[in-house]
Amino acid sequence: MNRKYLKAYLPISVFVSGMVILVLEITASRLVAPHFGNSIFVWANLIGITLAFLTAGYYLGGVIADRKPDIRIYSAILLAASLYVVPLPFYINPLQDFLADKLSFIPALVISSLCILAVPITLLGCISPFAIRLYIKSVESSGKRTGTLYAISTLGGLLGSILPVIYFIPRIGTRWTILIFDFLLFIMGAIGLGIGSLWAVPAVVVLLFLGMGIDNRFKKTDPSIILTRQTPYADYTVRVKDNGTKYLLVNDLRYAYSIYNPNGLLVGNTLDLYLFAPFFKPIEEVQKIEDVLVLGLACGTSVRQMNMIFDNLKFDGVEIDPEIVEIGKKHFGMKADNLDIFIMDARRFIKRTDNKYDLILMDLFLGDRIPPHLITLEFFREAKLKLKPGGIIMVNFPPEMGESGSSTLGAVFNKVYNIENLVVASDAGNFSDTQFRENIPLIKPEKLKILARKLAGKGNVSIHPARKTGAPITDDRAPITWDVKVGNGK
Repeated sequence: MNRKYLKAYLPISVFVSGMVILVLEITASRLVAPHFGNSIFVWANLIGITLAFLTAGYYLGGVIADRKPDIRIYSAILLAASLYVVPLPFYINPLQDFLADKLSFIPALVISSLCILAVPITLLGCISPFAIRLYIKSVESSGKRTGTLYAISTLGGLLGSILPVIYFIPRIGTRWTILIFDFLLFIMGAIGLGIGSLWAVPAVVVLLFLGMGIDNRFKKTDPSIILTRQTPYADYTVRVKDNGTKYLLVNDLRYAYSIYNPNGLLVGNTLDLYLFAPFFKPIEEVQKIEDVLVLGLACGTSVRQMNMIFDNLKFDGVEIDPEIVEIGKKHFGMKADNLDIFIMDARRFIKRTDNKYDLILMDLFLGDRIPPHLITLEFFREAKLKLKPGGIIMVNFPPEMGESGSSTLGAVFNKVYNIENLVVASDAGNFSDTQFRENIPLIKPEKLKILARKLAGKGNVSIHPARKTGAPITDDRAPITWDVKVGNGK
């Protein structure tokens, strides 16, 4: 390659390699999420591995460039990184199934992340120092040219961190996002090698079909799945049973965000328990509830259920992912005239709204965890300001939190009760578990009354005053994650 073309080729290839590094890091979070979540713990692992192997690549690239400053070797590195990535989006899922089943959380996560990132990040880390060695011909201009290449690489990384999130993943999914950007990398390697890269074309085809073959070999087909959707927040699946009941499942298909039961009121999981929040007050107070805020609307299960047993309610529903709202309208009957929907973070809504509510229902899980900023002392103090006098708040906490959730609510509200994994709280003087038990004969319909009797029956400790001995969670000191129990630990 003559000097004229080299001066154009090197900056462009550095730009593409910088972009692909960030694309791989961003999409790696989506590849591991179905098995390990996407908590800050997972992100720390991905960032740490990326930096570690970039460090190795920078060193190796400098050593190789000094020994053999050859554009063909440089281009071969680009091509090798591209070829490694080709089958990656297809074989990684069955590999992670195996790792999550055989190993505990941390080893499985680290090995999975290494399989995704170690090889391509090391190879792409070689590119910048190698390009500098090829680009610089005199000491006088070395500083400017080095700075220019690093600026171009960083600009590519900037685009690589933005484009997948705001455009590609929501429209074409994680796999095709990886392959499209990897194709750019392949093109740069092929241009540098020229006719010597023709062998790589059949190699790409073989690797692509190999990856797809592995994926198809281990893919679990399920005719009950009627919709799959990827968004910047999670992977969603809608599954329908023979009786027409629909489930919105998240990431690894273990967690139902929403359930639609076309044949009745109850859906058979924690969502049913939100219906009991008003009944911790006298029955005449229950009938006065009008304004309800649902933080974590999802597909509107709680709105639909409460509309079936209460009259004259008005709902504000807050959901951060607009795609869930569209799924709810299309598949879960979320078309209530008394529901106003707000697409934003729950805490941002609490800070901005001037509305006051009789009842706040919180179900803010992202996969199997809650973003820590939505369960802190400061957040609940802000939420309390949005309650009318005597208002009630009900929160779904992860069981792994132990008493931290109830302790945090207990530092804000005078009365706090557990109802299985949920915690309900209020400052009202007539708010109590005793009042709930007195209301049971008045609860309608009959199936809901039967569930209430089961929860509050003699010998059942599902409903009781919450213990407050745990340390409250604060904005300054919130746990990183509670989902480190993934995997069987064999």
